[in-house]
Amino acid sequence: MWTVISGIFGGVLRLVPEFIKMWNKKEDNKQEILVMEKTFQLDKQRSELHITEIREEGKIALDTAAISSLTEAIRGQNEQLTYTGKPIVDFFISIANILNKLIRPIITIQWVVVLYPAVIVTTFVILIQSNVPVVDAMNKVFGETEKGICLFILDFWFIGRVLDAVRKR
Repeated sequence: MWTVISGIFGGVLRLVPEFIKMWNKKEDNKQEILVMEKTFQLDKQRSELHITEIREEGKIALDTAAISSLTEAIRGQNEQLTYTGKPIVDFFISIANILNKLIRPIITIQWVVVLYPAVIVTTFVILIQSNVPVVDAMNKVFGETEKGICLFILDFWFIGRVLDAVRKR
């Protein structure tokens, strides 16, 4: 009987190291999976950051191109046509030069001073007649877009002109 018990006990003792190896392997695999998950998350964050960088570089390039094209367009509008020495042709060149200088202010007056305020006032009147409270009507007709337009106009006519004058000095 002792022989059977010692045989079983010996067999169990021989299996213990195998169970310990299996348990260690399982723990090692958990650690490897954890490291792989962290590496995957890091790679994912890096790729998202790289995509964001590429998008921002594209936006910067697009903005730079837009600014340079706008600068060229404004520079072209400020150039005057040269006179030929022929009175009839020079008369039309004078008219073209005058119109070239006046077209932006005329369009500004047309849209900014007349038409757009007319739309805002009309919308406000319609809202008031629809029993919308005055404060709510004001917020609806003078929202973020209108505030942005006003700031852009102020910047163009005042701040931009001041900066241009300082640059010319």
